[in-house]
Amino acid sequence: MPCKSAVSRFQPDARALSAHFAVDDIAATSKRIEAAGGGLIGSSHTIPTVGELARFADTEGNEAIIIQYAAQRLKEMGLA
Repeated sequence: MPCKSAVSRFQPDARALSAHFAVDDIAATSKRIEAAGGGLIGSSHTIPTVGELARFADTEGNEAIIIQYAAQRLKEMGLA
């Protein structure tokens, strides 16, 4: 079934996996991804009360998302 997310153009199928990684510092993590040969896809964006997200691809073209959760959201999830 195709992904209905307005953020994603990714169309998963039976062989697909969507990965999201929580990070403490999205800017620093973005730089590390680029230094390792990966690249950001578009620019990061903020979802109010949730956090900042960025999509990236690794050196083999695999795509994933990094997210730096907002402090309040971390508290709500019991992670802060």
